[in-house]
Amino acid sequence: MNEIVRISDSNPEFTTIIADSVEARMKLYNAVENPSEKVSDYINREFTFNDIYMEKAQYINEEGVITEGVKTVLIAPDGHGILANSNGIANSLYKILKIFGMPSEWDGCMKCKVKQIETPNGRYFKLEVIGFDK
Repeated sequence: MNEIVRISDSNPEFTTIIADSVEARMKLYNAVENPSEKVSDYINREFTFNDIYMEKAQYINEEGVITEGVKTVLIAPDGHGILANSNGIANSLYKILKIFGMPSEWDGCMKCKVKQIETPNGRYFKLEVIGFDK
């Protein structure tokens, strides 16, 4: 299995895009800075992605309490970003990368569904892998 480094103070960001051209850098920037969708738009709906961006983030709740988290953007084949401010999605992606390797090793784009899990303390999201779209 692949060893994946988690987002932390010493590793505050991660991407699977190899930004070795102006076009690749523009794709990364636009997906991350202007995501057009949220993962909650895909609860129980299939979608595909072929790249990932993750960065350390801080979130402030209604009471002003700051919590640490991970901002994740799943990048679709057409370059649009799907935003997740969910540690559940980040944990799903850590497992996906550990089991399936980096997107450059995949047999096409990964096809997933977002699952919403209800708990006594609220809800969280996770990914269900459906397959690969060539």
